[in-house]
Amino acid sequence: MENLSHIQRRVSSLVMQPRLRWGKEIAQLIAPNDRLSSLERLRIYHEQYWARLLTSFEEDFAGLQAVLGKRKFQAVVRAYLTACPSTSFTLRNLGSRLASWAEANRLSFAPFAELALDMIRLEWAHIEVFDAPSSPPIQSPGVPFTLQPYVRLLTVQHAVDDLLLEVRAADVRQLPRKRIAQYANKKCALHIAVHRWDNSVYYKTLELGAHTLLSAIASGHSLDVAVNLLPASIQIEKVQELFADWAGSGWLCARE
Repeated sequence: MENLSHIQRRVSSLVMQPRLRWGKEIAQLIAPNDRLSSLERLRIYHEQYWARLLTSFEEDFAGLQAVLGKRKFQAVVRAYLTACPSTSFTLRNLGSRLASWAEANRLSFAPFAELALDMIRLEWAHIEVFDAPSSPPIQSPGVPFTLQPYVRLLTVQHAVDDLLLEVRAADVRQLPRKRIAQYANKKCALHIAVHRWDNSVYYKTLELGAHTLLSAIASGHSLDVAVNLLPASIQIEKVQELFADWAGSGWLCARE
């Protein structure tokens, strides 16, 4: 059994390599048959493994593929998975380190690196929000509260929410480069709440004051501290209106 486990690990490491090349190790592990060589037999599993990973990434990061184009997208995914191979039993977690890897490898995303980074953050937030747990919403105003686990707050520099919705509405994997350039060249600080409602994920644009309040609440600050972080120009009536909206949407839950 120990020898079998050793063989399984060696075959697995070969299958997970981005490029499969002939070597003595393959001949030692895989016997040829009357139709296929050792390399050809192993290549069946290698190609299926990488095809499944690429398909999963295309589904999870359709917006990023639209930004990069299919050829560059696939090259980026292979480079990322080589540096950050899967360590989870589920494909859901494949992109968990993509944002940090992209920050350290910006040249790989040129000429739309900033737009690509914003899109990665939005699409990963979408994945997290989709299956994040939920807590009972607050029932009493006197209970210390925080933000629901299925709400993520982002600040981006491009309208990647509109871009992603455009990609999905058109049901395409790649938009014209001119259209991508329009989104890349139009920079503006945008605050987005990625949240779940009735088993679907939505993007809600927030004003700066609302984003500041929610960020403070998510960080564990009390209501008094959160309100004191707001500009003096925001009236208390506006704060009350915001909290009524968030409570009604179920975004607030009791803090443990």
